Amino acid sequence: MFSAINNFFTILKSANGKYITDAKNLTCSCPDWKEKRYQYTTNDPRRLCKHLIQKLDENNLVQEVFKYKDNILFYKSKNKGFRDDFNHLIEIPNTGCTLLYKYEFEWMNLFDEDGNKYGFLIGGNGNFSWSKETKPASSNTIELFFTKSEYLLPIDLLKEEIDEIIKVISGKYKILQENNHGYSSIANIYDIVNEDGDYRDAGTVNVSNEKIDIKLYGSDNGFTLIRDKIIIEQKLKERLIKIKSGNYWETTYLKFNTEIEERNKGINKFLTTSLMLNYYKSVKTNHFNKILEKMNFIKKIDSYNNSKWILIGNGLKYGINFQKSYVGHNSIEIPDWYVISKFDDYTKEYKIDTSSYQIYYTEILWNKEMFKELLDLVTTYSKPKEKVVSKKQTERDEWLQFVECPYCASKNIHKKNKRTYGYGEVQRYQCMDCKKIFQELLDGKSNDDLIEKEMMGNKVEG
Repeated sequence: MFSAINNFFTILKSANGKYITDAKNLTCSCPDWKEKRYQYTTNDPRRLCKHLIQKLDENNLVQEVFKYKDNILFYKSKNKGFRDDFNHLIEIPNTGCTLLYKYEFEWMNLFDEDGNKYGFLIGGNGNFSWSKETKPASSNTIELFFTKSEYLLPIDLLKEEIDEIIKVISGKYKILQENNHGYSSIANIYDIVNEDGDYRDAGTVNVSNEKIDIKLYGSDNGFTLIRDKIIIEQKLKERLIKIKSGNYWETTYLKFNTEIEERNKGINKFLTTSLMLNYYKSVKTNHFNKILEKMNFIKKIDSYNNSKWILIGNGLKYGINFQKSYVGHNSIEIPDWYVISKFDDYTKEYKIDTSSYQIYYTEILWNKEMFKELLDLVTTYSKPKEKVVSKKQTERDEWLQFVECPYCASKNIHKKNKRTYGYGEVQRYQCMDCKKIFQELLDGKSNDDLIEKEMMGNKVEG
């Protein structure tokens, strides 16, 4: 099913900063191609990154990808690489047709040698469906192929094989670190991952029923394990019996549905801002983001994430920066505060991507179980702060109840000094509106006797 990867294509950006593409050999110097797409053979469309697709001339395509012409035109218009949403490339003998195989009970794309595309579904008990009842001329041969043993895909990796691969890879792990390739994990397309998550997204395993070829990213290290022929043949016979009886399809369908349910449970533990705020209906999105920014939970930076919000600091307690897509350049180093997460299909949950060394577009997703607590924090922070009244202000409020300016009746009054007369000590005041100075009344003295008239600091005789 997969050819062994013998050479790792390594090339740097050209002087003008553009990636180097080779439309004949279908190679590119971009990170997307060098880190993932290089592993696919030239007849596999998953090999085509967006730079290669832009480079290809649809009127002069190499034979290996000619049948995908319409899809290439579509991806070219979207400036995207060919989607890798299928698991195997199956060349069906004597038909010139290729199936982009996903799973049974799921619609798949099938291409004939002229580039026509058909929707194909493998159902239970040997039943097949064609989208819109449109079939290629060789449809009978295709359906017959998928009822015979030659169709059987490689037997899933056995536990003892997984243990052996992990053992060998673990022995080579330090070599990768010492060579400073920048990778901190090892993995393969069959989700061979240690429970602690150390081995992930840094290698490939190409599997057939005869052997297992292992390739480590960024390294010449590779090895091959020969599978136990007797055990594999027995497994194939068992699976063929199940297929003919119909039990295999039923079991496969049940297993597939269970995996999808588990995956959806993991995905739905975190939701977007709009979905969470729409559910609680408590605050508008703009206000919510402004408060979080003041709380130093989120921020925007022009050179990161297309100037969209990024979770930082204590905000990461309540959500994640979900990795959506690669930005397309690696000239900007990821700062420590920019914590990126992605969904791990092996554990069925979101995990921090500790191996990232490139900038990705991210979207904030909130932990559903923590969001109510976050909303309470936002609400509390939004409330007007109670004004703290000082002791001096309290004393002022008390005496101001009984004093006003005798000239303009204003309460905008400040205390001045005190004066001592033969009849006692008198507090003096100044009105801040009319600027006149006056003093308090004492018992036995009339207002005319005691009011000292002054304007702007100049004493006026009364």
